[in-house]
Amino acid sequence: MKMFLRGWVLMGLILLASAAGAVELNDVYRQLGDYKIVATGGIRLYYPISAEQAVPRVVSGFVKVREQLLQSFPAQRQFEATVILNDHDDRISSSSDAEFDWINLGMFEEIGVLSTRAYSLEKRFAMSLANIMILRTLAASSNSWRRKLAILAVPQWFMDGLALKYAFSLDSIHFSRLLDMARQNRLYSLDQLNTILSQPTMIQEEMRFQAHSMFEFWSQKYGKDSSIALLKNIMRKPGEFNRKFREHYGVSLNDAYKAYLDYVCDKCNEFKEKSESQVVEIEDREIGGHFFRSLRNVSPDERVWVSSRRYSTETYDLFYQKGDKKPVILLKNVHPLLLVDEFSREIYIGKYTVNRARQRSLGLHSVTPEGRSRCLASAKGSFKPLGKQFGRIFYTSLSSGITRVMSVDPEFKNSTRVEYAFPKAVHPLDLALSKSCRELFYTVETSDFKKRLIVVSIKGDDREEKPIELYASSGDIGSLQFGEDKIWFAAEKDFYTRQLFSLDLEGFVLEKWTQLPGGVWDINFSNDKIELITLNRGEFWKTSISSQAPGYKSEEVVQPVEVEIPELNPVRGEKYRSEFNTSYWKPLMSEDEEGYVFGIYSYRTDRLGRSNIVIAPQYGIESKNWGYMGLIMQRFGQIKATATVHDTVREKNYLDQDYFERSKAKVIDVQYPLTLSTTVSVGLDLTERSISKYPDPTTKPLPTVGKDHSLYARVNHRAIRTEPYYQVFPRKGRTVTASYKRGNEIFDGEMNYDSMSLRWNEYFPLRKDWVLTARTVLAQDDKKDGIRRPDDLSLGGTDFMRAYDSSYKYGDSLRAFSLHIGHPVRVRFPRFISWVYNEFMIAELFWEMGDVKNQGSFDWRYDCGLELRSQLLLFKRIPLILRVGYAKQNGYDKSNTYFEVDVSDVADLL
Repeated sequence: MKMFLRGWVLMGLILLASAAGAVELNDVYRQLGDYKIVATGGIRLYYPISAEQAVPRVVSGFVKVREQLLQSFPAQRQFEATVILNDHDDRISSSSDAEFDWINLGMFEEIGVLSTRAYSLEKRFAMSLANIMILRTLAASSNSWRRKLAILAVPQWFMDGLALKYAFSLDSIHFSRLLDMARQNRLYSLDQLNTILSQPTMIQEEMRFQAHSMFEFWSQKYGKDSSIALLKNIMRKPGEFNRKFREHYGVSLNDAYKAYLDYVCDKCNEFKEKSESQVVEIEDREIGGHFFRSLRNVSPDERVWVSSRRYSTETYDLFYQKGDKKPVILLKNVHPLLLVDEFSREIYIGKYTVNRARQRSLGLHSVTPEGRSRCLASAKGSFKPLGKQFGRIFYTSLSSGITRVMSVDPEFKNSTRVEYAFPKAVHPLDLALSKSCRELFYTVETSDFKKRLIVVSIKGDDREEKPIELYASSGDIGSLQFGEDKIWFAAEKDFYTRQLFSLDLEGFVLEKWTQLPGGVWDINFSNDKIELITLNRGEFWKTSISSQAPGYKSEEVVQPVEVEIPELNPVRGEKYRSEFNTSYWKPLMSEDEEGYVFGIYSYRTDRLGRSNIVIAPQYGIESKNWGYMGLIMQRFGQIKATATVHDTVREKNYLDQDYFERSKAKVIDVQYPLTLSTTVSVGLDLTERSISKYPDPTTKPLPTVGKDHSLYARVNHRAIRTEPYYQVFPRKGRTVTASYKRGNEIFDGEMNYDSMSLRWNEYFPLRKDWVLTARTVLAQDDKKDGIRRPDDLSLGGTDFMRAYDSSYKYGDSLRAFSLHIGHPVRVRFPRFISWVYNEFMIAELFWEMGDVKNQGSFDWRYDCGLELRSQLLLFKRIPLILRVGYAKQNGYDKSNTYFEVDVSDVADLL
């Protein structure tokens, strides 16, 4: 039997090595390598040495953003903004640390994506810094309790919308999504806005855009300082946000929301009149939707495009279709911009891979319609093919904050070369090449987040010529394309959304081609048509217009002018040495298998997360006893070493006897990420067990006490498709934990045993939101000298065999299997519990079988039942997961009803 279990464990490890997923363990460390520090102009910047050339430009941009925000937050002039830069191609672009008011930013800018991930580094910094300044208005980071309470007191949509309002004005992305929502009567209610953290990427962005628009309207109607005044006073009565809103805005939150709806309705009517002249006809509905763009023809009856239809986030796959056949995936996890060579029938596109540092890296690939792919340029940041000339593929390289135009010969290895390197002060956000690949068109962003269109010659003879500014927009410019001796682009001008324009390079005549309500997000020329991607009903679709003549007024633009490249002040950084920040008396709340644990903890952490120290006194509600936990963590590259000591008392159950066990442990753990989804841990566990309170009466044996010293190894794997509420209802993927533990006499250990286990959950999506789940647990103990462990294998309770009492049966060999089929259900709670908002609920039927034994054959037991799982918002702020179930034993009349509350999300908030 042991050989059988080892085979299962081995098979699990083999499958884990090749598995890939979406929601990952996220145990990969991202601030690898040597770092430097520079402090100037109210910015304290931590940056990798690889990005040193770009730092003067980055610091200059950040200082301008900070000065702009200080006009709204003058009291925070003494606050030094701390920013940590990451130099890799990962899609994690920005985050804020509410504990110490740090900002983490990825330097890579995803040209061509359709969400706010396309924002510039400066724009992402503005959003993060505005959020930090709002948090500091609520409470200082040094006052952890007050800061946490304030965050719970103010709705998340309020914080996010306010941060966007102070960061920058409504832009084309915001207006397009907002007007699309209003046209389709999809504006979110206040209750729906409260669920913002649980929504998929696009809905989260729509909610933030709506909140941003609400604040723009409210500031004009009720006073621009009302929101800040509310934040400064909310802590006087943190449970009365609605009353405080009325005090500072002069109207109730509901009335202010209704006034906003009326405003949006009027705005929609205004836009409807302007857009009625152009009929929008959605084409190719079978391939559009979600995040969708780059539809290109390979031949008259072959086409390719990128789409995120398999994901709920903006993650793209490359699709290919011939005639009316079913589309097939050529490449997964690609960048959305591509180039088709109709002569060779090859598609050139950037593809994400995982490098040795366990970080995603973009490389340029070619793929044929038959699915044969090869990597042409593996250097990080190689993407967006621009054209083909002289047998070479021209493409964009964005590495360590420096942008270059590169080329590669597909027929030869190691044939990359630099065609043009942008000056260090220039930061292009979109690029296009002329047909001859000699003129480079690009856009840059001004300090007030407006765009400029510029052209420069990249011919060897003309490289000394200065760049020339062709057009200055009052808003955004993107989707650059060269065609018919014109530069085509989508820009904001007189319609708040991005519309199609062309600029004649001879007479410098600007022609407007569209007035689409959903704007223009991609351009492609196909015979006598111009194919466009536009926004409709929250998703991106194809439409087309004639290429014969524009239907709108043309105008001459200001004559082009030469662009002066600014001189940047040099920045001298100092080598980073560990800097520690300390937080005292932070609230602690956790839950173990025996009940809730409350306490406080203090920790000291390295600025780059390379080491930390935690000390936490704890109090167990069930045990009514104090304990403590101490932890030291140190990183060595991707290896994380942790030493932990703890002394706790917990209530446990053994052979149907409740008792209290005191556990004093010293644990050394070493962890390493095998992949983005899989980590392996090995360690030494020195635990001394004793019984602090015996059951009364004691009628059966209790676990062996003494020194339980062991060596262990564990593999954790999580690869679940990213979707809303995946913690409550995973829909595709798997979670696996395989472990081995050996108790021996090391350091005078007194218990000898071998323990192995494999826990595997697999999730299969079915039609119409049904999901089939298969769960398996295999475990085997081999104990010597008749020892009894408190971790003896058992069944029953709320995990496996739920129709039976908790730990109804013990043994040394356990097998358990279950099948579940679940579906979301809609349940509206009655008014008398309106303080509980039901975000999401599923109903799941399950069937289980299992047994645990000491010897002989398995005597299988069976049960079946129904479980309801729901994600709730208490007081429309505090997230909880609730499990309620009923299970009945097969062949018996006995049944069991169980109820469980998961407070892990509350613990995360604290």
